[in-house]
Amino acid sequence: MVTESRGRTQRSYDIADKEFKLIEAKFRNHQQLFDRMDKDWDLYTLKQWQPEYDEAIGAEDIYTTNEPRVLAEKIIAFIAATVPVVIADNSNAQEEQEEINDLAEQLRKLPKEKHMKCAT
Repeated sequence: MVTESRGRTQRSYDIADKEFKLIEAKFRNHQQLFDRMDKDWDLYTLKQWQPEYDEAIGAEDIYTTNEPRVLAEKIIAFIAATVPVVIADNSNAQEEQEEINDLAEQLRKLPKEKHMKCAT
């Protein structure tokens, strides 16, 4: 009974070890992606750039700009402010389908409160 328990425990350890190695391998495979994401985040949050010692750049010559963050925020604001336009193509539709498409376009133009009232 004790050896059986030890056998199950050893199998559990082996399974856990195998899973741990798979996780480590995945992490190593994605390391370049993680490094790139860290660099992008540093740029976005305006982490001040520090030149290497051998580059011989003085502190007065260091310039950090927030242009990437400003551009990203402008794009995000633009996308958030856009209104989706629903257009149902009627070029090859029969008369009944044209009417259905027109009603679908009109439904999109209604305020959300009206959608709720129509659904009930």
